[in-house]
Amino acid sequence: MADKFRRNKEPRHLRLYFSVMESEAYRHLSGNALKVLLALVRLDNGTRNGNIAFSARRAADDTGLSARTCWAALKELQDKGFIRCTQKGSFSRKVQHASLWRYTWVAWPEGKIGPTRDFEKWRPEGKTRMQKLSSTDAISGERLETTPTMDANSAAEETGKPQKCDVSRTARFATHNYNHRGAKIRACEENWKQPDKSSRPELAELRQAFLAHLSRSEYGEQSRLALKIGCPGGTLSKFKSGSGLPITYVESLRQAMRA
Repeated sequence: MADKFRRNKEPRHLRLYFSVMESEAYRHLSGNALKVLLALVRLDNGTRNGNIAFSARRAADDTGLSARTCWAALKELQDKGFIRCTQKGSFSRKVQHASLWRYTWVAWPEGKIGPTRDFEKWRPEGKTRMQKLSSTDAISGERLETTPTMDANSAAEETGKPQKCDVSRTARFATHNYNHRGAKIRACEENWKQPDKSSRPELAELRQAFLAHLSRSEYGEQSRLALKIGCPGGTLSKFKSGSGLPITYVESLRQAMRA
């Protein structure tokens, strides 16, 4: 009687066995999929497994996720073998019902068919996210253990220790940018701050020569010139339209057109 009394007073709860949680599929289950799985199992009253009506919209209402996310979570749960659809949903005029589901670690329906536990057969394909992170950490560790580059003033006993960056030396070098072909497109930040000197007579003559060179050249010559002198293509386009050209590229452009 005491056991029966405790069972009657025990609040409603869900059971998730250790054998399920220790499976490979459970360790690779996403948080959204686990949330949807608990919402689905919650609808079982002990005899409803295999006849659990559950749709993506119902899952969205129960979990607070979007219907699209719940649909993806249901697909993930099926792929990993936690749930199986026993009857497809139908929304015709005569019959309107959601799909019926069962979770695979409990017998169904009403205990007539034993649990299939399909999730135990699931195995990850290729490297998992945790394996990729582990390999990345290993590579990072190897890089930290390598001997850093020593200069003439470094002591021999400091080999293998992390070196501090000398900002005073690196500050002398300007930032370099590269386009998709790997060519240098900016020598330093100051080149972008050059004022507009389109009124200079030599730039006007260079623009006329540039336009004439493009008119008698093949298609794509402007891009080839920009790549050759290390100038952004947009800068040459603006120069062709009447804007100025940084001093760094003036002589380079003139020589490139002569070549």
